[in-house]
Amino acid sequence: MAELVVYAELGDGYLTKSNLVFATSHDALNADSVDVASDEAAVGISKAIIPPQWSFLRPVLPFDTSPLPPGVGILAAVLSLRGWASSYMALDPPILIVVDGSDCAAALVVADYGVLLGKIVSGGSIAIPDFNTAGWNHITLNAIGRGWTNPGGITKLALRTDFDIDSHAESGNAGFFTADKGVGFKPYLTITYSLLPTVTTNPATLVSRVGAKLNGVLNSDGGDACDVRFQWGETIAYGNDTAWQSGKNTGAIFEQAIGGLVLNTTYHFRAQARNTGGTANGADRSFTTTQPFNRAHALSREEM
Repeated sequence: MAELVVYAELGDGYLTKSNLVFATSHDALNADSVDVASDEAAVGISKAIIPPQWSFLRPVLPFDTSPLPPGVGILAAVLSLRGWASSYMALDPPILIVVDGSDCAAALVVADYGVLLGKIVSGGSIAIPDFNTAGWNHITLNAIGRGWTNPGGITKLALRTDFDIDSHAESGNAGFFTADKGVGFKPYLTITYSLLPTVTTNPATLVSRVGAKLNGVLNSDGGDACDVRFQWGETIAYGNDTAWQSGKNTGAIFEQAIGGLVLNTTYHFRAQARNTGGTANGADRSFTTTQPFNRAHALSREEM
């Protein structure tokens, strides 16, 4: 396993929309403003008294995850936010929810406010009573949130409150979280991952009329213990799988005897290895079972 820690890119910020009418502010397609310079990421809903209006704040946090190689398996991802203020006047404490920000522009624009309106699936969350306003908050992303990681590119996460997602108006502030305040407090994303293993299919040995031994080597375990096996059959569709052999690491040589084959027949096979990152296939190889012993032919040669 390996770990990558990346900080929010320059240009992270939040979108704000305000209106006297809750629904008008909530459902707007465009924000009133985009703040990328205040060194903070604010999220939530607030209701001002003078002038009386509803304000919504939706931040987007881009992370450069290009160092992650293609085919990487994401085992865990944790979003860390430095808190500095929170307030609410709702009967039920609001929840800060991580949503997908991948459809937002490379540099935030007012139209991204409307883009985030449709982002309602939670990739991870934290309730306001648990939100540390004088330190770091670590939000573990769920399987959906981990799926938003973009190896080889930019991963964009956004933040909303459940009251914003549910369009739930309260008499006062319906949740207001703030993070990323001050130099050195940039949000960061910690990703634990494993690489796909690599495996080589070696030539078959002990080939007979009805059996053979399949051979392989695990070139790299990708940083995680692997299971290995073979697939085999009369075509490259294989159709037969040997049992998985577990607990293999880089350099392991493995084999499997197979039987019940048809004489004088060509068979294809390949080695496979899997870890938490996924399954890798070795190259296809083939062998041909031997022909039956021809006694009549042997005698005729002896007579000669």
